[in-house]
Amino acid sequence: MLMQPPDVNRLQVVGPVGAGACGRVYRARDESGRELAVKVFLPAAVNPPLLEESGLRLEAIGWPAGVLEALSEDYRGKQMLRVTPFLADEVDGVLVPRSLQHRLARFPGEESWPVVLEILRALAAMHERQVAHGNLKPGNVFFADDGKVVLTDWTLGNMPGIESLDYTDAILYQSPEQLRDPGGYLREKGYRWDVFSFGVLAFRLLTGAFPRCTETFDEVAPEPGMTRREGIAANFKSIARMIEGRPSVAWPDAPANSLESAYRDLLGRCLSLDPSGRPANAGELLRGFEQAERAAAEEQTRDALLDQHRRARRSAFRAYVASGLMAAAALVFSMLWNVKSKELESEEQGRRADTARLTAERKVAESRKTEADEVLD
Repeated sequence: MLMQPPDVNRLQVVGPVGAGACGRVYRARDESGRELAVKVFLPAAVNPPLLEESGLRLEAIGWPAGVLEALSEDYRGKQMLRVTPFLADEVDGVLVPRSLQHRLARFPGEESWPVVLEILRALAAMHERQVAHGNLKPGNVFFADDGKVVLTDWTLGNMPGIESLDYTDAILYQSPEQLRDPGGYLREKGYRWDVFSFGVLAFRLLTGAFPRCTETFDEVAPEPGMTRREGIAANFKSIARMIEGRPSVAWPDAPANSLESAYRDLLGRCLSLDPSGRPANAGELLRGFEQAERAAAEEQTRDALLDQHRRARRSAFRAYVASGLMAAAALVFSMLWNVKSKELESEEQGRRADTARLTAERKVAESRKTEADEVLD
């Protein structure tokens, strides 16, 4: 069942807000005053059947979490367009899209890993619906009203069946095989392409650099807060060869802990130049991340138990030492008491001897005095 085509005549179009390689975006409002984004596509830059099929798969049982809902779309009319919620804010009178591209200056930072994992979960939800994104880049990652990541502009850009395509920075995130043969998307190769693109995007959010060719790519990538660079002509096959000329990827620093080390190993697999060396899709990759989290939690629990055991052993040892010291102290006290008792007994015997001697001397003195008194008488 086709989605109901948008009735643009019932929308109040406020004005254009941006343009890209595939079309132009307008700000609009519906009759209730809700803000909407209307994207009008360039016919030569899109594959209408591919857009329609991917939209049907995504909306079939309700839009998956992390994917920007298409409220209505039409790929068969005179104007091919898609209507979505409007994700932008006015800051000091200037309209600022809520895209990752406009927040790149915050990365790397504390938000890096949380945002990377949100992107992965959203991509896994798309793959579960059998839709490969094919166009992953910071400008196609937005933040909804609740602050959560949402992906947009899937199956656009370097896709099969398009007649022409202006430069888009999405090619800086694409695998060599997608750059060479976008037709592979129709042969279900897009899932591993997405895994590669996710790896590039994650690496950049975590380090501030591209994993390969960063000196060249930084010169042609839009600066943070900018949507695109104008006047750039790109040879896709030359870019593919450039990427393949740098087979290894090096992280600029050591991982903070064992969990980050496991995460980095998984991202290293994503960035493999051999498609068969990558996870088959984002769902498999997500399960790898979840397994790493469980292993880290188990390690933390095990370390806590070992630490508790070590503390118990230290406490037992301290108690043993304390009891030993108490026993030793009691023994010493007993010995000292015995010595002291003997000293006291000896002193007592001395006092008794002195008393007896003094008593005897007194008696002798008294006897002599009596005798003297008798002589005088």
